[in-house]
Amino acid sequence: MTASAKKYIVADYMQQPAITIPTTATLREAVELMIQKKTNGLVVLDGLDRVVGIVSNWDVIQHVSPTYDEEKGGQSDEVFVEHIKTVAEDPVTKIMTSRVQTIKPTDSILEANLLLSEFRIRQLPVVDKNDNLVGYINRTDIKNIVGEILSKGG
Repeated sequence: MTASAKKYIVADYMQQPAITIPTTATLREAVELMIQKKTNGLVVLDGLDRVVGIVSNWDVIQHVSPTYDEEKGGQSDEVFVEHIKTVAEDPVTKIMTSRVQTIKPTDSILEANLLLSEFRIRQLPVVDKNDNLVGYINRTDIKNIVGEILSKGG
């Protein structure tokens, strides 16, 4: 790398603020917020504003899917609707992915890219040295960085 080569640091590309929801929220509240904010994921924060999970579209889909036994008991659409109503007030802590990968603002974009790729996730919460949420970086951000690099002639 030459002395003039650009450094690609998470802080320069992360988005702020991340869309969050508290651990006390329900599935209903999470889905309403995801729709309102037009997002595919929410960062779940504890009472100290620390990242404890992520609720993604995939988590919602898995949680509202009736079990095979429930589906056998009636018309599929009716069972689906009833199941959604039954789980609507479940806490997000029951739905969320709790093994969350995070990254620091000072980390490289390469590290963010590797984490997104290795764990096949859509977004990475960015946390400071005290593990407080300061933003996020996602796959679209990485795609845009790739485009930026390519537009400069490789």
